[in-house]
Amino acid sequence: MKKLLCCLLALLTLLGVAQADTSLITGEVVEIPNPGDVRVLLGSEGFEASFNDTHLFGSIQPDGSLLVGTREAALRLDPLPDAGLLDELMGRLDREPSYENSVYSSLFTHAQQIELTADEVCALTLRVLGLCPLLDRDGAIRQAVSQPGGQEIWATVTRYTAADISQYPDAMTLQINVFSPVLPAIWIEYYRTDTFGSNFKLAVSREKVTDWDETLLAISEADAGDESHGRMISGFTIQDDSGSEIWIYLEADMMGFSQDWHVEADIYQDSADAASWEAEISVTERGSKTPVAAVSLNSEPTSQEPAPELDAAAVIDCTDGLDEAEWQQLGL
Repeated sequence: MKKLLCCLLALLTLLGVAQADTSLITGEVVEIPNPGDVRVLLGSEGFEASFNDTHLFGSIQPDGSLLVGTREAALRLDPLPDAGLLDELMGRLDREPSYENSVYSSLFTHAQQIELTADEVCALTLRVLGLCPLLDRDGAIRQAVSQPGGQEIWATVTRYTAADISQYPDAMTLQINVFSPVLPAIWIEYYRTDTFGSNFKLAVSREKVTDWDETLLAISEADAGDESHGRMISGFTIQDDSGSEIWIYLEADMMGFSQDWHVEADIYQDSADAASWEAEISVTERGSKTPVAAVSLNSEPTSQEPAPELDAAAVIDCTDGLDEAEWQQLGL
């Protein structure tokens, strides 16, 4: 658990590497019953993270790829996605005509939709696998999407808005439905009513899905550890800006995994300085409410800089998938 939480922390910090000012993040992870201290030095080109005797490093390479690991071995990952991908999808939606649809909501009655071809879904999937290679243990997904997919429709992106967008400018529902014959079924939903709150769902199922509402219900009602219906992360966020401080609250449930967890996070960020913030995170088992871990973090600007290069003895290239020898080298 300790190394897992440290890795998650490192990957989360990577999400802000390109935008963040140099900051020093310190805190404590309490894994029941073993506590540990966290230290992360986060800069514009990389990070250093330590959790007791576990030390991780990361750096952005000249070609944009990422090296994440230790001095002994590191993973080479694809570049992190930038805002351009989402901007492109939203731009395509903006150009689509709006049609009336009140199936999901009495407020969001106008919809716009774009379709993604097999070629587009394959390209997007390869980008995800290049950044998260552990999602494809046997390499079957990469092999499937490495072939030309053609122009068959494999996914839809739909946005629902209010009829009067001038009255509800920040309100919308965004749904992504992937129904490729060579991929698990994927459902992504983001629901925002205003500038203060949002709800989200990410679900994956290897079963044939004919009605996502039924599948989502089956996953949510399954016993802990039951992965037969699929997996889902579901939660909501609340945000409030008092002027001097931004409060962000996140609550999420992880369902259909080997362990079902409930996560809560309180984040207080200085409105004038994004590198200055505090966070309290708790993890409990969903069913029994048993505490799993608690994390306290504090971030402040610093003049220190992380090591500019990750000089690892061995580099495992994950951008083209992992073969069996590389999996064994990882110890997985």
